[in-house]
This record gives sequence, C-alpha cells and structure tokens, in this order.
Amino acid sequence: DYYYDYLIVTTGPPGSAFTRENIVEATTVSYNGKPMTMSPPWTVTASYSHNFNLQNGGIIKVQLDTRYKSDYHLSWKNGQHPWNYQEACHISNFSAAYTHSNGNWTLSGYVKNIENYAEKRMYMSPGGGAGITTLGNPRTYGGVLSVNF
Repeated sequence: DYYYDYLIVTTGPPGSAFTRENIVEATTVSYNGKPMTMSPPWTVTASYSHNFNLQNGGIIKVQLDTRYKSDYHLSWKNGQHPWNYQEACHISNFSAAYTHSNGNWTLSGYVKNIENYAEKRMYMSPGGGAGITTLGNPRTYGGVLSVNF
C-alpha cells in the first residue's frame, strides 16, 4: 500500500505556535508514492487447532499459530536507517488445555513468541539519527488452573 495525495505543510519556526504572525514561509513535503509506515506489504497467518477427545471423557485442546510479516519501514527518513527498518520475521504461539470430563476444572498452558524475536513496533527520533525504538513482547509463557464450583 502506498500513499497518494498526502502532503504535509509546515509553517513558521519549529516549535512555534500556529498563528498568522508566525507564518514565515510555508514548506510543503509530498509523501505521494511512499509506502505506508509500520505496514508490511505482506502478512501471512497460519494456524492449527485440534480437540483430542480422551477415553475418560476429558478433552485436550491444542492450538499453534504463526504470523509472517515482510520487511517494512517505521518512518520514511533514510537517515534513520537501520533503526527505522524492520526486517521480515515470523512469530509463533502455542497453547494447550486439558478439561476434565466433569467440566469442573481446566489446566492450560501457553507460550507466546516462541522464537523470542524482538520485533520493532515503533520508532521516534527528534533528529535524523538514533531515537527511541519500541519492541514487541519477548517470549512469554504461563499456565492457568480454572476451577468451577
């Protein structure tokens, strides 16, 4: 996806209030034809889920999913490369849950971001160089015991 008819007009000295007195010279920057930021051209998701019915009446449910994203930029400024660039990546998750046959309790576990990949989510820079990069969540895992009364 690309922008079209996208212009940013700035006036006055940086940081000044937008008033008629502060208008010095209008500067127009066109972003026409630039790819959308924080938007990979391709995202592909695949998932698998299955319920295993056990002889005792219990159920084990497993789920696996993965998401692939092609590379993309977090901003348009070439001087911010490589900080504003997110390479192609994939992130996978897995969960499993056992539900007792009487339905009174369930034990489940999960792992998110199995690859433990640090995906760049946002980049901000006050100037042309290094700035602040926000990363996605690292690998997380846990378990839950649910009891119904």
